[in-house]
Amino acid sequence: MIIVIQRVQKASITVQKKEIASIQKGILAYIGIVKGDEEKDLQLGAKKLSGLRIFEDSERKMRHEASPDDEFLLISQFTLCGSIHKGFRPDFSQAEAPLLAKELFDQLCTILRTTYGRRVETGAFGEDMQVFSQVDGPVTIYFNTRKDS
Repeated sequence: MIIVIQRVQKASITVQKKEIASIQKGILAYIGIVKGDEEKDLQLGAKKLSGLRIFEDSERKMRHEASPDDEFLLISQFTLCGSIHKGFRPDFSQAEAPLLAKELFDQLCTILRTTYGRRVETGAFGEDMQVFSQVDGPVTIYFNTRKDS
């Protein structure tokens, strides 16, 4: 699983000119489900998202994880699985099939909600979404559950 994590002041998702999800201070995460992802990838991804220390203390050092009041907005993003190593057209062959990817994405959200007690909003799987965000810092972190673990 590939995750791009951003610390945000606020973020929202619009589908067909209607806002479907929004958060205030918290984490915006784009989730790419890769072929072969399994339960251990979901558990590791949820643990990293919940515990990542990207929030500043009084000395402006990133030493804190998201507070219980912070919100999470997760967006399924198969394009994170695209490779541009050969040519200029992305190769999405490593992206998981849509039905299984949706199931795994939903499980990740459930783990964040139940195991870590996080408030999680999501985009609309497979829809054309417009994402609006006010990135704080900017802080953007890339994580691959199979390469960085």
